Amino acid sequence: MAATTAEISRMFSSHRFARGKKTILCVLYFPLGLLLAILRVFLGLHIFIVSCVLPKPSLVRRLILRFMALLLGIVVSHRGFGDRDRSAKVIVANHVSVLDHVAMDFITPIVTPNVWRLSSFLMWAMGYADFGAQEGREALLRTAKAHCSQNSQPLVLTFPEGAMTNGQVGLLKYSTWSFSIQPVVQPVVIKVSRPIIPISVETIGGSLVTDLLWFLFVPVSIFYCRFLPSQKQNEGESEEEFAKRVQELMAKELNIEATPFTNADKSEYVKRYLHRPQIQAPSESPPSRSVPPTPPPSPTIPCESASNNHLPELEKMVRQVQEVLPHIAESIIRKDLRHTSCVDATITNILEEKVDLNDGEFNSPRPSSSNAVQTPSEPEGATAAAVLQSVQSPTATKFSSTSFGKTSSARQLSYQERKAALLESARRHYMEKHGMI
Repeated sequence: MAATTAEISRMFSSHRFARGKKTILCVLYFPLGLLLAILRVFLGLHIFIVSCVLPKPSLVRRLILRFMALLLGIVVSHRGFGDRDRSAKVIVANHVSVLDHVAMDFITPIVTPNVWRLSSFLMWAMGYADFGAQEGREALLRTAKAHCSQNSQPLVLTFPEGAMTNGQVGLLKYSTWSFSIQPVVQPVVIKVSRPIIPISVETIGGSLVTDLLWFLFVPVSIFYCRFLPSQKQNEGESEEEFAKRVQELMAKELNIEATPFTNADKSEYVKRYLHRPQIQAPSESPPSRSVPPTPPPSPTIPCESASNNHLPELEKMVRQVQEVLPHIAESIIRKDLRHTSCVDATITNILEEKVDLNDGEFNSPRPSSSNAVQTPSEPEGATAAAVLQSVQSPTATKFSSTSFGKTSSARQLSYQERKAALLESARRHYMEKHGMI
């Protein structure tokens, strides 16, 4: 199944607790889980001290830590480690929890570069290493290559996705820096399950600390780590192609999709998800059902969302849309803005005829410049194409076809070209209006 824009909403958990009858189980367990979390906090301090005192490459250290981790409810199971390629110094793994690198450290000594802008204390406490990522890609790769050139050093564990997912739908697009260190990498797929109390390992907007506390709260969290055959970069194969091939291999092993979404797409989706409920009509109560996610806007126009203000910001966005599309009724624009929270997304939806334009009366055009042409208001029930063709634009003369296509395919191509030109012109007009270019 090909990945679609709507699927990005399914790649991350929106709720910590399970829905339905399992919610009652979580409520009944809560007092016991709270007590268990308090006891495990003190036990975790002892484990942390042991991990700092014992030498990292020591087998005794790993055995002691795995036993003590059982008391914290963390169980690590692995397969294929004995058959791994000893020449591969770089491990690439999918990212499903804040303790993925800890689980891998229980199996084999590893070092994880800090690429998430953590503070010095958190970096040290969580077991990350400073490879110079803050200084740029070149510094990061230079330090990683120098580390891998020493045989006595632990393996380098990387998460090429750059962000966590729920591991149930798809993998984020892999960054190429993990595949630029060495021509051979060791893929590892990680799964996490909580069989007794179904509480999500990660959630949208969750922090590192809260995710750690929930690990202490639940009875048990089981990590499954599967070592796949090592992968070598083929001759003439680019780093992007190498990363894509490994991503597809790991996605096939997990029985999920290798999606084209990046960690930046996740950040944009999370921002929209967290800010969407803040826009409401004056006389309407908060929506009782979740609104389906909208695709990320085109990068041509920066999104202006109503994340800080409520109704005044909504009305401001309505006026901004009407400056570009003066024929569209305010009620239609306002209705779509409550779903998108974004000016350019609403403009795109209207121009691409994703909005029902028959819901209200169309406004008469307001002349805003000397080249604007006065057009009578459209009758109710007018088609979307007729309304959109009347939108004034500096390049409006380019929207008409020079000849009538002889075949249906030629006429459809002509329509698509005019539609694309109209969309680009509206965007350019909007950006010129607000001084964005």
